[in-house]
Amino acid sequence: MYSPGRPGRLEIFLMHPLAAALVGLLFLVGLTLIVYNLWRVTRQKKRVEQKLSEKEQQLRDIITSTPVVVFQLNDQGVLTVLEGKPNAAYNTPVEQLVGLPIEKVLKDYPEPLAQIRRALSGQPLHTMLRFPKLILETHLIPKFDEQGKLMKVNGVAYDVTARVRAEEEIRRREARYRSILATIEEGYYEIDLDGNFVLFNDALCRILTIDASQLASQNIRCFMTSEAEKQFKKLTAQVLENYNNVKACELQLQCEDGRVVYGEISISPIVNDEGQIIGFRGIVRDVSDRKAAEERLRQYTADLEMTKMVLEEQAQELAETIEELQQAKAKVEEATRAKSEFLANMSHEIRTPLNGIIGMTELALGTPLNAEQREYLNIVKTSSEALLTIINDILDFSKIEAGKLELDPVDFALRDLVAETMKSLAIKASQKNLELVYAVDPEVPEQLNGDPVRLRQILVNLVGNALKFTQEGEIRLEVRRLQRNKEDSEAVFLQFTVLDTGIGIPKDKQARIFEAFQQADGSMTRQFGGTGLGLSISARLVELMEGRIWVESPANPAYLAALEQQTIRCPDQKDEALPPPGSAFHFVVKLKHPVGTSHQKPNVDLTILQPHPVLIVDDNSVNRRYLQDLCRSWNVEARAASSGPEALALLPAFLQKSGQPIVLLDMQMPDMDGLAVAKQMRTSPGGERLKIILLTSAGLQVTNPEELPHLLDGFLLKPIKPSELLDAIFNVLESKVETHAAEAAAMSKAAPQKQRLNILLAEDNPVNQKLAVRLLEKMGHHVTLAGNGEQAVQLWEREFFDVVLMDVQMPVMTGFEATEAIRRLEASKGSRRRTPIIALTAHAMKGDRERCLRKGMDGYLSKPLRIQELKAVLQQYQPEGKPHPVS
Repeated sequence: MYSPGRPGRLEIFLMHPLAAALVGLLFLVGLTLIVYNLWRVTRQKKRVEQKLSEKEQQLRDIITSTPVVVFQLNDQGVLTVLEGKPNAAYNTPVEQLVGLPIEKVLKDYPEPLAQIRRALSGQPLHTMLRFPKLILETHLIPKFDEQGKLMKVNGVAYDVTARVRAEEEIRRREARYRSILATIEEGYYEIDLDGNFVLFNDALCRILTIDASQLASQNIRCFMTSEAEKQFKKLTAQVLENYNNVKACELQLQCEDGRVVYGEISISPIVNDEGQIIGFRGIVRDVSDRKAAEERLRQYTADLEMTKMVLEEQAQELAETIEELQQAKAKVEEATRAKSEFLANMSHEIRTPLNGIIGMTELALGTPLNAEQREYLNIVKTSSEALLTIINDILDFSKIEAGKLELDPVDFALRDLVAETMKSLAIKASQKNLELVYAVDPEVPEQLNGDPVRLRQILVNLVGNALKFTQEGEIRLEVRRLQRNKEDSEAVFLQFTVLDTGIGIPKDKQARIFEAFQQADGSMTRQFGGTGLGLSISARLVELMEGRIWVESPANPAYLAALEQQTIRCPDQKDEALPPPGSAFHFVVKLKHPVGTSHQKPNVDLTILQPHPVLIVDDNSVNRRYLQDLCRSWNVEARAASSGPEALALLPAFLQKSGQPIVLLDMQMPDMDGLAVAKQMRTSPGGERLKIILLTSAGLQVTNPEELPHLLDGFLLKPIKPSELLDAIFNVLESKVETHAAEAAAMSKAAPQKQRLNILLAEDNPVNQKLAVRLLEKMGHHVTLAGNGEQAVQLWEREFFDVVLMDVQMPVMTGFEATEAIRRLEASKGSRRRTPIIALTAHAMKGDRERCLRKGMDGYLSKPLRIQELKAVLQQYQPEGKPHPVS
């Protein structure tokens, strides 16, 4: 028992040395054990920490290697943990995001931020967070303490961008697929292996006449006839066995409304990912209409077969008819050849005596005759020329009927052609006291390419007709250019209009006048003469020139004005109070721009004319406009007056102008004729300065011819050619003041003396011999006569001749044979000069001229011979003329 103040047993024990040593030993052992245990615990802790670190790293590796983001938010919404790959969404390193409030992290993404705020309010969430390039499937789980206060929010997010995008693409494709199915007209179906509908379009519902809601629960076999069902089952078995497509087969379909239609069905297998067939798809077309058409076609084919048999019988009959027609055609062709030969012979037989009549008449008119004899001979000449015109019309018409009338296009000057044509008709117009005028629009080209001979023929026919049926007033020709054709830049379309103040043409007769042998009134043939072929030939010539011709009547302005005042009168009603109705013949022809420069006129210095003013005095408005247009085309100032008094009123102001004043004065004007106007102009102050050119459509008949040199500086016969007017103005400016007789005498004196030609004439007709020899001798040539072709060849061998005039039809040896013989002799003798041989023929049919040239001849003259034509041909072989080319 322990008592205070007295050592206890422990103390006594500790006080013992052994005890002290033992205690020390025990302390050391305990301390050692403690240190050892501490070391072992520390070592074990390190191993645990190392394993935890490895596990944590493995977890992080797993998280970072998968599209998973693990994060944690504290109760204040601060991001305390973030593991994974959020860089795709934020483009910011993870370590920079941890510790940031979620409002700052998602400040640019309000929608995801709003959803996370709901979790911070304590609501668990399973949602999709959508970013521009990323879609995360997110689970947010709030954690609370024991008092229910929010401690943190744990979150896991999965990257489902690819999956969502794929699902959306599938939905878009499916919608497009369904849209395509809805728009196609054919029915589309998808069925399972039992035939139940899985998918179909509206077109199939229309074919089967059933609503889509009802069809969804149906089987495809319900819409097939028993025979079609068997066939469809057989086809699907083939598809299951061979994995092949059935492109098209025809089945009878039983529609909901009871109708049976023919359907063309295709069958294809539907295969799953494992390659197993899980159903069928295809297209259904309603071919009922086609089947009906095929049935009709079969019936039509049968009808055709029957028709074929009938046609074969008719063909046999037609073949026999054709054979008969061919025989008839041969007879017609033979008759046509006979007709052509007859016309050629008729032309020759009629032209040969006409040649003698006209030629001898012209020779007789050149001899001294009394008035009665000259009148008789003029009647003979006029009658002969009228007969020749009739023959030419008949021959032209025969060419037209045979389809052998052709055009011969060349370059020509249109204004010269029109002026020469009108001038050739001026004498006849003057005899009837008619005004004959023409005007060519300035836009009409100067040079053109076409057939001037046939164009002249049309103009002569139309103007000649107008002269024939007009007793008073005027005949006017107008030419203008139509709008150019863009598709044919080479073409030039011209419209010619011939207007008269004649008797007119009734409306009911206007369609007939272009037919052969027709006139507006049959009685006119006796009154006015003519064959009625002129207009028919003109119409056909216009057609050859790719144009058209028509007539308008009434066309006389005076008649139309009077008709307006007498409204109760009708155009066809004859009334002496009314002026003649008149007519207007129009025709349009297609010409072309010139292909060469053979008709180009020499350059003239028109600046000489420009300082000199011109006063035009004419009562005819067309003439005034025509002359004004000519002057303006030369840049010459021109004033116009419609009467003598008006011209005299303009004279004082006109004389004030600088330059040489020129007056173009018409002879025939009402109230005051041209000579009376000229006298007053001369006696006016300054009138001696005037240069007056008188324009007349008739001969210059005056009572005091000695006054003419004092009154006039020149005169021109209307219609006036532009070149004639230009020459006349140049002449008066050079002060060449002469009377018409003096001018003619001066021209005669100034004319160059022509070289005398040695001519060989081969002609068998005695009358034609005498005529031709006399004509040639009067021209001053020496003539040697041969009675046939053989004599012509013999004479050619013995003597040199400048020209040979060779008749085509001669006995012993024809003109063609004689020409060939001469050409052979030239070739054999090596003659350097080719003798010109001119054909003389009474033939005037198509191809005669070409035939003569092919035979080796150099020219062609048709009988009756015209003196001017003969002179023109011989002029080519004068020394001063054009040299003849050597072939």
